[in-house]
Amino acid sequence: NAQDTFLSIPVTVEKPLTTFADVITMSDDLKSAGITNINFILEGFANGNMSKPYYPTYVKWGKAVGGADGLEDLLAYANENGIGIYPDFDFSSAYWVKTFSGFSYRKHAARAMSGRYTTKRDYDYVFQVISKFGMGNVVSSGTYLELFEKFVEDYDKYEVGGISVLSLGTDLNSDFNEDYSIPREDSKVNTMEVLAEMQDKYGNVVIEGGNAYAIPYATDALNIPLDNSRYQISSASIPFMGMVLHGYLNYTGGIINTAGDVEYEVLKSLENGAALYFLLSYQNSNELKNSFAMGLNENYSVDYLTWRDDVVKYYDMLNDAIGSLQTAQITDHGFVTAYRVDANEANYIFTQSGVTRQNLIDATTAYENVMEEVDTLRFQSRETEARILLYGDSSLPATDPVNLKSEVTLRNNFNTATERADLEYAFSEKYAVDNVVSVTYTEDNGNETVFYINYNSYDVAIEYDGGIYILAAESFVNTKDIVAADLAELKYEAVTALMPTAGQLANYQNAQENYNNAVLSGNQTQIKRAESSLNKAINAMTRTTVHVIKMTGTDGGIGYFNYTANTVLVPVTATEYIEIASQSYVID
Repeated sequence: NAQDTFLSIPVTVEKPLTTFADVITMSDDLKSAGITNINFILEGFANGNMSKPYYPTYVKWGKAVGGADGLEDLLAYANENGIGIYPDFDFSSAYWVKTFSGFSYRKHAARAMSGRYTTKRDYDYVFQVISKFGMGNVVSSGTYLELFEKFVEDYDKYEVGGISVLSLGTDLNSDFNEDYSIPREDSKVNTMEVLAEMQDKYGNVVIEGGNAYAIPYATDALNIPLDNSRYQISSASIPFMGMVLHGYLNYTGGIINTAGDVEYEVLKSLENGAALYFLLSYQNSNELKNSFAMGLNENYSVDYLTWRDDVVKYYDMLNDAIGSLQTAQITDHGFVTAYRVDANEANYIFTQSGVTRQNLIDATTAYENVMEEVDTLRFQSRETEARILLYGDSSLPATDPVNLKSEVTLRNNFNTATERADLEYAFSEKYAVDNVVSVTYTEDNGNETVFYINYNSYDVAIEYDGGIYILAAESFVNTKDIVAADLAELKYEAVTALMPTAGQLANYQNAQENYNNAVLSGNQTQIKRAESSLNKAINAMTRTTVHVIKMTGTDGGIGYFNYTANTVLVPVTATEYIEIASQSYVID
């Protein structure tokens, strides 16, 4: 219903948002763009309209949308073109009831513990009140089958071949009628029974939300949760519903065109293997902005002509990616290590991380092997050789191969490598960004397709197959299409750095500044005095660390990586030091 005037007198008239003929027009338009796999959920086409839907104990198609003749034309078109038509009916709530329609509040409405009729209400978040629109009586599930039998007397005349009962997938209500109370568990059984009856009669049943007990009776489920709440209490999101349902049920996430971030919703659909769900109207869309009094103003941004190009774009994007994987299962999901850096910085970051972690593997292997060899020598009663292998030979230089391969040396190497790798892992965690994931689809023949998805609003660098790949903001890539840039050759070197206290660092910074000023002045006496003060400040530092890595490129570029939680000073010359903050890096 919409407000209009007749001879300057305000009147309420019924204006269609989409007619049966409009559905054909939209379908033809999308077909011309290559989109043929479409299902239409028809809301408000029967029993009143969207703002005043009457309970479906009967079926009467709205004149404004084309009436029964318009439906017949649409069904003929749908059969010829292979599209799905699903008129939507709400069996769980009674918003309006037609007189003499067979619905009785006394017999069919659920009751609260107080004995009053239970109502389902919409909450207005702006005014913080219960809205008088969107309020309906909850229907007792014990009467679903009885009411459905009245419904089919009219509905079966049209041979639609499918039905949408969205609310039966989300609503589950008790009935505390003192004569025949129904707890939620019994209500679940009642809901399953009516869904089974619908499935048996029509074959194609669409629900919303997807409560577990309803899914076995549905061919399609809308508005399946694809994400977590994103509240602080939740640590991460995984495509649980996709892992369970993909390959067995057609499903969608939320409405794409009313989402706050459309690209995010499309990427979530890819991650979960979900189809795209659009809420669209073909005409009179501007009337919705004035429909607060009818409870329809939440249907914003639904004009078909406005969204048409985006519908095609996002459909093609998703269809090209997973259109051939509809029977595949989601078998794996992971969080990809990524950095908000360019390719050059990524080269340094990935190389130092890879070498440090590989050094731990090598040190572990060497240490385990020497221990195994010691055990073998002792088992053979070769104690002298075993002791030399354990402790080395003190008569030989420390750099002699005998001493370098001793258990003591290899154990120290292992301990150092372990500590450094732990520090490097914490270092990398600090600079890695979230919201980059991988998802794996596995087909029945065992073929796997893996996607990397970047939800961030900026490009990220990831390491793939030993190379660097820059994944664009809010995008995805099939790993088969990744062409990774090779890592440039870098020399890896662990350097000994000073670890000053806060006071020592302040003294050094002051001495370094004085020395630099003296050099600028050219006064040799001042330079000598300042250099002496600088050396004194440096010599006061006794703590050192070997967990600073120097990376040198063939082009002369140098990068320093401080894994420790302390600020360090790395010597460059006798009077020049690079100051590196805790867990940070500097690349020249």
